[in-house]
Amino acid sequence: VIFWGGMEVYEDFVAWQPGRQMAFVFYGTTQEVWTRFGEHYQVEAHADGTCSLTWTVAYDPTGVLARIHFLVGWLMRLNLRSYMWRLRRYCARLPVG
Repeated sequence: VIFWGGMEVYEDFVAWQPGRQMAFVFYGTTQEVWTRFGEHYQVEAHADGTCSLTWTVAYDPTGVLARIHFLVGWLMRLNLRSYMWRLRRYCARLPVG
């Protein structure tokens, strides 16, 4: 995966159940940002036809990010939350059914 800004990350999927869950971990990056990074997406179907998404992100910062994380950790959390806000807006525009 190539991020905005040019950083490349190399990942392995450790769970893959279409429509239910997926999880992956980074096993390398082109820039020292994290020593470990992983994400897990879990979809729970409800009887009324709706669903819930639980998204878990875990990481250990390294290098410069580790040294300043106590100052910018809240920005990282806000940035990650913004992905869910955007996903919610996108899903709200989709046709029902």
